[in-house]
Amino acid sequence: MISLANLLYERFIVALKPTFLNFSFLAGYIAQKMGLPIQLVAVVNNNDIIHRAIQHGDFSFSGSVKPTLASAMDIQLSEVLSSCSASDEDIVQAMRRCWEDNRYLLCPHSAVAVHYHYKQLDCHLSNRPRCCLAPASAAKFPDAVLRAKLVPEVPPEIQALNAMETRSTTLRREDDWAKTLRDRIEVIAKCRHT
Repeated sequence: MISLANLLYERFIVALKPTFLNFSFLAGYIAQKMGLPIQLVAVVNNNDIIHRAIQHGDFSFSGSVKPTLASAMDIQLSEVLSSCSASDEDIVQAMRRCWEDNRYLLCPHSAVAVHYHYKQLDCHLSNRPRCCLAPASAAKFPDAVLRAKLVPEVPPEIQALNAMETRSTTLRREDDWAKTLRDRIEVIAKCRHT
């Protein structure tokens, strides 16, 4: 990481991967428009329409979506400055390398962005500092963690969820879903204040 003072004098890259709803990318884009000196990089999985569009001008659909370890990737972005594509093997290698280098367990979506970082380092393409946004816990993706030959770590907060009571409310099509949700939130809020 670099200090905020350094940000004023030096550009750095925020390596991102588009996820469903693109909130991580949007946050980086807003920060850039507010004056933060960053370059946004979209890093995608094998469903690489954005990478193909930027690199080759090909914005056509490839026929089908390929299942990957980074399954929540939504690659429909409108504005990107550069891009990179990561295969499942790239994802697994990035997860393993990040663990070996930093003792940090990545989710497969974060590993797509970290793959770009390692690719830049290994090719000596840029020595600028990078910040990769991590949108999810690796605990959500135990199969990908195991495929990277790592041990899934389930944080205590996630483990506590297993002991909690499961509750649900069945809603019919004709029900006022917004009112039901609003009423439920009010009940929960009152319980927390008492």
